[in-house]
Amino acid sequence: MLKIPSNLYGREIGFWLNTTEIEKDSIAMADVIKRISFYHLPDFENLELSEKEIQILSTIDWSLSDNLFLKACCLEKLRHKNKKNRLETTKTSSDTYLDIYEYSIKCNKTDYSYLRRAIYVRDIKSLNDDAFLTKIIEYFKELPIGWMVDVTNLLLRSYSNAQLEILVPYIQNRRQQVISENKFADERTCIDLQLKMHDIDNDTYHLQMALSFESEICFIQSNAEENTIYMNLPILAKNAYNHVYMIRKKNSDDYNRIGKLMQQLCREHSEIISRIGNTRVYNPLISDEDKKEIAECLKTMKYETIDDVFSTLQQIPFPTKDIVQKMRQKHSDAAPFSSMFRLSKINKEGRTIGRKMLMRV
Repeated sequence: MLKIPSNLYGREIGFWLNTTEIEKDSIAMADVIKRISFYHLPDFENLELSEKEIQILSTIDWSLSDNLFLKACCLEKLRHKNKKNRLETTKTSSDTYLDIYEYSIKCNKTDYSYLRRAIYVRDIKSLNDDAFLTKIIEYFKELPIGWMVDVTNLLLRSYSNAQLEILVPYIQNRRQQVISENKFADERTCIDLQLKMHDIDNDTYHLQMALSFESEICFIQSNAEENTIYMNLPILAKNAYNHVYMIRKKNSDDYNRIGKLMQQLCREHSEIISRIGNTRVYNPLISDEDKKEIAECLKTMKYETIDDVFSTLQQIPFPTKDIVQKMRQKHSDAAPFSSMFRLSKINKEGRTIGRKMLMRV
């Protein structure tokens, strides 16, 4: 009989099987277990086992297994096979996933996938009682924002919005926390959750999303570095405008302000593109002939929308940071006098090992 060590989880089981001599009558079981152990756990529901593989798994009572990972996973795959025991099998699988999640926290190796599986498997409404929800809420408080969304969506499969109202204060608190940390994308995720939980209405949702995008623009501008182009500013402004446009009649002041901001940012970026078109930009990968063609192209282009601006920007061969650093290194290695006219790279013995025309800016 195949005996899997109890202290192995996930891929560890597959690796162990690959390095262990398996008895002939256990090879089929080992192959199924390897498929299970190597599969991406958050998407485990997508793993389809054949009828033959299900039959192989059914030869063992996994509820008695010492290996918690296999106990939870195999019971999840077998819970639909025996309708009489489906309720108990589902509950055992879910509880075992939760036990593994709690163990991962104690070991400082928190794996949120096990929490997700514990909720996902428990798709029978009679099993989703207040006691289970109370357990989940204790973990919900500390979840990363992305997992908060996932867990909320899973809970909504079995619980009503009214039953999950208790989650709303934790979402609100998390929103205030990420705002204080200037994590604007996370703030907008919280706003999405508030709408999903019926904590805010559609008009409030659009206003708060617009203001969040606007706040991010102000933050970037306030902390802007010298000689740096922030390509995402017009995109953020457009997103803000799209939201505030939905409530333009009720919030005309916000609509006008954000609309002017978007126009200003689009105009500034168009001017930047125009200046680039009239400037010789050094790039060791672009020939002088190509540079002239790019400059002439930029002069003749017209920009009617923000999409036109970014479509053009994406085609400009800006020097990357790596290229700039490499060129700086080449200059530092060059002979001082000769580098005034021609870039000469020398080795440790002082011999010239390469020449190149001096960089022109």
